[in-house]
Formats: sequence, structure tokens, C-alpha cells
Amino acid sequence: MPEIPLTTAPLLSPNLTDLPQAEAALKIAWEELEKQIELTITQTTGFSSENARQLSNCFATTKHLCQELKTQMKQAISRLDFHADNSPMAVIEWDSRCRIIHWSPQAEKMFGWTNAEILGQDWHDLSIIDETECESVNLIANKLLAGSETRSVSCHRNYTKDGSIIHCEWYSSALKDAAGKVISVLSFAVDVSERHRTQEELRRRERDFSTIVENSTDVIARYDRELRHLYVNRAVETATGKSPAEFTGKTNQESEMPVHFCHLFDEYIVKVFRTGQQETVEFEFLTPQGRKHYHCRVIPEFAADNSVETVLTIARDITELKQVELQLRHSEAKFRSIVNSNLI
Repeated sequence: MPEIPLTTAPLLSPNLTDLPQAEAALKIAWEELEKQIELTITQTTGFSSENARQLSNCFATTKHLCQELKTQMKQAISRLDFHADNSPMAVIEWDSRCRIIHWSPQAEKMFGWTNAEILGQDWHDLSIIDETECESVNLIANKLLAGSETRSVSCHRNYTKDGSIIHCEWYSSALKDAAGKVISVLSFAVDVSERHRTQEELRRRERDFSTIVENSTDVIARYDRELRHLYVNRAVETATGKSPAEFTGKTNQESEMPVHFCHLFDEYIVKVFRTGQQETVEFEFLTPQGRKHYHCRVIPEFAADNSVETVLTIARDITELKQVELQLRHSEAKFRSIVNSNLI
């Protein structure tokens, strides 16, 4: 039987850029195989009709199975293409020579370049990477291509076609052949610019909060449900002689605060956790500067589900105010005693 010509074999490359050529090569090879088998069946008929019939039936069954397999493969590829094209992530694939071989519709939408503009381009030639991050991106790409890492997760500043800056999270993985050689790298990119802006705003507010709180003369502390200090500002050192670090992660009792103070504070904090209502309390406290009088607000802080997540206490030294009130009461008492003495 004549041999099947394999002139198209070099087209059967594992590189995904050659997929259309590989499919064409397989089609040609299959057509040639059909011709050769039909010729063989014809030649066999002259010697044994039964053998020819069996051979024909086997070939028909094989052809039917191949057709079913081809249909299933097309359906599987179609499903993968559908999910990739409709994914909220940009799907980008590039080969071992850093040429882009797949650029999904979401990638077009996210970065601005069309599929026709991108395919076959070396990603180094695209102004998609921020200059300050080129070194770190190259390091990740080289590790994936060398096979020293099979997957990578990173976050970078990226440029769009119109020059806008977006922040993206990248999830990349290396695809290898049976010999362990890297064929291509598949990357999923998510635009997290909005989240980045939110995080930056939160960081800015935290800096503002920290600046205000750390320079406040009020003693400000945050408690969790186990009555442990999550935060306490520097003013606590003036009031207690202890540094903030001596309170963080501990309850008032574990921080060796006076027993009566622990009982009073714990009672109000537990009440606010239970009711979700702000409370106020006044108390005296022996500080390194002497006995002081404080007015304290106990404030609930709510979680997303509207439950009380933490409690904030703000204690203000009102010793001078109390002294003025006392002086006023003494003055008022003297005035009343004079009025009541009937000297006028």
C-alpha cells in the first residue's frame, strides 16, 4: 500500500499561533488516508470479498467515531472561546517569543487596542507597562518562560491606548508541552482601578485620622468584643504613665489598670455592644500629675450588617472645668449666705 504523504507534518506545531495551519494539515492527511484506504479496499475485493467488507465496516466505524470526536472538540473549543470572550477579565496569551497570540474582546475594551492591532506584536513594543514597573514585569515573564515558575499573581500600573493609567491585577500561568518546554503564557487581567482609588482614599483618611488622633489631648481607644484594646493614642501615656504598646491587644485588667476603673469601663463598653447606643460616663482617675476628672463618650462603631463591631471611647480631662464649677458653687453659696443674713 502506498505511504501517506506527510509533507504537511511540519505544520503540526504545538505553538497556538499555528493552530489554523495544524488543522489544515490534519484535514489534508485525513483526506489522503481516506483515499488510500478506499484504494486498499478496492484492491482487497479481488482477493477476498469478506475481508474487504470487514475492512470497509471498520473504516466506516472509525470514520464515524472520528467525526463525533471532531464535533465534541469543536463544541469544547466553542465553549472555551465563549467563556474567554465573555469573561469580565481580559484574556491575553503570548508565545515563547513574547508575541501576543490571543487578545480577547475584554482586553480590547480594557486597553483600547483592537485584536487586529495587537496579534503578533511583541508585548515589549507596546506602551502598556508603566516604565517604573518594566523591570519587575520582565522578571515575572522571564521566570514563567524559563519554567522556574508555573504561575504568578501581581498588580501593576498599566497604560491604555489613549494614555490613561489603570491599575490591573494579573494572573498568569505557563503552558508546557509533554517535554516540559513552555509553549505559551496565559494571562488574565482585571481592572482594579476603582478598588485602588478606594484603597488610596481609605489610606488618606487613615493618615488624616491618625494625624488628628495622635495629636489630640483626649485619650482615644478602640475596643473589640473581648474588651481588648485594638488601638489607643499617645495621650494615654500622659493619663496613665503607660505607653500605647502596653495596652494594645490587652484588656484594661491585663494592662493593670485600677480595679474600680476596669469594672466601670467594662460595664459601659459591654452595654454599648449590647444596645448599639452611645453612652457617657464621668469618673476620677489618679494620673502621674495627680487626681483628674474625666468625661468619656462610649461610641458604637457598626459593621456592614449593622451590628456593633467595635467600641470607641473618647475621654477628655475636665478637671479645670470641674474646678471652675466648684468655685462658682462656692461663690453662689457665699452670695446666698450674704443675702440671707439680712445685712441689707
